[in-house]
Amino acid sequence: MSITEQVLLVDDEVKILDSLRRQFHKKFKIKTASSGDVALHLIKKEKFAVIVSDMNMPGMNGVELLEQVKELRPNIVRVMLTGNADTVTPVEAINKGDVFRFHNKPCHLDVLEKTINDALKQHQLIMAEKELLEGTLTGSIQILTELLSIINPEAFGRTSQIKQYTLDIGRSLGIKKLWQLEVMASLSLIGCILLPSEATKKLSLGQVLNEEEQALFNMHPKTGADLINKIPRMKTIANGILYQEKLFDGTGLPNDDVKGKDIPVGARILKVVMDYDRLLSSGRSPDLAMECMKGQAHHYDPDILNAFFNCLGNEDFEQQTISVRSLQEGMLITENLYTKTGRLVLCKGQELTPTLCNQLFKLLDNEAITDRITIKIKDAAKSA
Repeated sequence: MSITEQVLLVDDEVKILDSLRRQFHKKFKIKTASSGDVALHLIKKEKFAVIVSDMNMPGMNGVELLEQVKELRPNIVRVMLTGNADTVTPVEAINKGDVFRFHNKPCHLDVLEKTINDALKQHQLIMAEKELLEGTLTGSIQILTELLSIINPEAFGRTSQIKQYTLDIGRSLGIKKLWQLEVMASLSLIGCILLPSEATKKLSLGQVLNEEEQALFNMHPKTGADLINKIPRMKTIANGILYQEKLFDGTGLPNDDVKGKDIPVGARILKVVMDYDRLLSSGRSPDLAMECMKGQAHHYDPDILNAFFNCLGNEDFEQQTISVRSLQEGMLITENLYTKTGRLVLCKGQELTPTLCNQLFKLLDNEAITDRITIKIKDAAKSA
């Protein structure tokens, strides 16, 4: 078994920790902690695959520790040792700490070694499944959104900008599962497939919809959520999409009693981002869009609104007019791009992907577009 992944041993008896370290230092990458508080401090600073904790310790006991570890770092595999000869302790450990293995003390070293090896294998399985879910799902959704933006740029062309704003807010707020926010933003408008082309064109220009178009648009969050809910393990993402038009004061859609911090955090972020994007689409400048939103501050989570404005203030772009042949992945289009016959190809704010770059190269080869385009590049993209 590889010793690159760290194992944390927790026991208030230092002699036991020293003995285990001597026994296992050539087989595992061991760190030790003499209390629950010390263990939590280490877990917040470093990466661990497995934690093995004693039950009876002064202050925080083993069940309380593993319960906090489960909340703080759910991917760490948890093992408990105890000298208690009761049935309550293992039940609490399983129910509260979600332990992988439970052993009574004294535990034979060979048994403990096998348990740690099994726990490391379990951690590898957990991480492999996590990477497969996040990587495969995100990649598949990226392909889907690229295709939608090509087929219907009026409805889906702004998705890349919406995604970028959403991720910027997520990072600012320290949200851990950024991949969920990315998927949520990418699919936030999937319900708009019901809208007729005339309505999606109005939306892209920030124009007012008629009564029938508005009714269809009001349905898009639920339609999108219903579609996403058909994908396994996507309930959190679907819930965020469902509540993206819900106002912080509880008004808006869906028409229920959910309000304030009870609205899913992803939905609260989307509400800020989507409203800002619509204000820009209607022709307002970024400064005027922010002023409009400040005047309706009760619509938004104040922490998210402030985080968003701070992110906008930290944006650092270089704008250039370049040849289409010089386009690269990661560049942002600064204006709507049309063919010579007036068909919309890409929307302002859309981030270029390899697929979109190839599409533009082909259009240029066919003389369907001109060879000059205005883009903006983040400093990170320039230095990459």
